[in-house]
Amino acid sequence: MSRRSSLALLNTEYPKCFESKEQFDEWVSLANETRLPSPETNYCFDCTKEYQKYAAENGTCEKENVVFINFLDEDGEPFTFGMPIN
Repeated sequence: MSRRSSLALLNTEYPKCFESKEQFDEWVSLANETRLPSPETNYCFDCTKEYQKYAAENGTCEKENVVFINFLDEDGEPFTFGMPIN
């Protein structure tokens, strides 16, 4: 399956943590340009621990079991990404 068609699977509905389908569609478009898809989980990659907590408290987080991983990027700058666990 191509990268674009994989992320297109996400485009039929949107996760509740996004404010609108338009916001999610914009995220999908940017994700198509910047990384390989993982249709089940890849939007959690861009989440933050603070936003995940907010979304969980408001009932809009569909994947509350997310581990946030901190590391340094190639320039030595701190970077965090979210990874849902089952």
